[in-house]
Formats: sequence, structure tokens, C-alpha cells
Amino acid sequence: MMLATALAALLTAQTPPGTAQEADVRTIELPAKEAAPAPTPTPTTPAMGPLEAGHPERSDAAPAAERSRGTPTPAPAAPAEERTADADVQKAIRSEQLRLEAEAAEAQRVAQQEQLRTEIEGLRDEVDAQRARADALEARLALREADEARRAAEEAESRAARAETTAAALDEMDAAMRALSVGDSGGVDAALAAQVDSLERTRRDAQTDGALGEAAGTGASAGAIAEAREALARGDLFAARIALWRAALAARSAAALRVGSGGGVAPAGPGY
Repeated sequence: MMLATALAALLTAQTPPGTAQEADVRTIELPAKEAAPAPTPTPTTPAMGPLEAGHPERSDAAPAAERSRGTPTPAPAAPAEERTADADVQKAIRSEQLRLEAEAAEAQRVAQQEQLRTEIEGLRDEVDAQRARADALEARLALREADEARRAAEEAESRAARAETTAAALDEMDAAMRALSVGDSGGVDAALAAQVDSLERTRRDAQTDGALGEAAGTGASAGAIAEAREALARGDLFAARIALWRAALAARSAAALRVGSGGGVAPAGPGY
């Protein structure tokens, strides 16, 4: 509008007087042509139907509904970026679930391995304890066997010694009875005294070894020899011979008991 006024003033200054009316006309027409606003379309009001005439609220809502139907708003479509983001989220969730499941499976596997290791260690400890117990029992058995072998050897040695002592006593008693049978008593008492001491030691050894029957027989033999010595002291050679005969029988009985228990061969009896 200001541009049109300035242009009109410039034309008026440059136009001769005869053309003032045309300039005025141009001046008037130019602003009118430039300043004329664009015509505004008048909205068409639809005719009111018979139902709308009786309901004013429907008549007011109708134009708004028509305007609404005239400019429909399309539903916004999901952009490709949003769909990609949703897919990435779902993929991340699935990946996290798989990772958690894998961690749980690994933890369960480790726990099972630890349980197996614990059971194996317990079994190893039990085996070690059983092995130690077996070793201790074997050691005790070995000691017992060694002790039994030692005692058996000692008993065998003792039986052999007792057998030798008894055999020697029987030999001396046989010699004494032979001498006494011809009336020779010289040196008989000393020989019989030595045999009494030997038989007493044999009796004690037999009793220590548990051979009570042998010990009783050996003791009886030693007692009969003591009676023979008493008879010799009185000069009764016949009584001495009878006592020596009983002593020999008791010694032989003791030897037989020793043989029955595994002590060897019984000595021969006196030859009279």
C-alpha cells in the first residue's frame, strides 16, 4: 500500500497538467487494484432436515460433523525406525534371556561337579580310613602271629628240654635200680639227688606252659625218687627199688602226656 502511494506521487510530479485526471485515475485504480483483498468464500450451510428442525442440538452438531468429514485425519503409520527399534529390543530381550539361561545351566553344572567332587573326596577319605584300619588290623594280626609263633617255639623248645630231662632221669633211675638189684648202692643217692632237682625244674616249666598233667606226673616222679633216697638212707634197698619203680612209671606217664600234646617221642621205660 505504501509502495502504491509513493508511485502515484512520482507519476503526479512527472505528468503534464492535461493528464492530471488520468494520473488521478491511475492513482486511484492502482491502489484499488493492489489493495483489493481476495474474496472470502462463504460457507454453504446445508439445509436443515425435518428431524434437525425439531432438535436444535443436532442442527448445531451437523456443521461440525460435516467439517470433520470434510478434513479426515489419516492414521499415522509406524516409521521404519520404530519397527527396527522394536525388533532390536525384542532381540536384546531374547539375547538376555538366553544369557541368563546359559548362566543358570553353567551354575547348575558347576554345583553338580562340586557335589561329585565332595562325594569323591568323602569316598576317598572313607577308603583311606578303611585302608588304615585294615593296615592296623594286619599289623595286630602280624604281631599276634609273631607272638604265637614265638610262644609256640618256646613251648616246643621247653617240651624238647623237658623230654630230654625226663629221658635222662629215666636212664638214671634204670641204672640205679640195676645197681640196687645186685646190692650196689654206692653213688646211687648222689645221682638220684641230681634227678630230683631236674624233675622239679621240668615240673615248673610244664606248669608254666599249661601242661598241668605233665607237671603233675613229673612232680609225682620227683616225689617217688625222694622216697627212694630216704629208703637208701635207712639201708632198705628193696624199698628204694620199689620207690624208683613208681618214680619211673610217673615219669613215663608225664612223657606220654607230653607226646599227646605234640611234645615228641616218649622215652623208653626201665629195663627190669
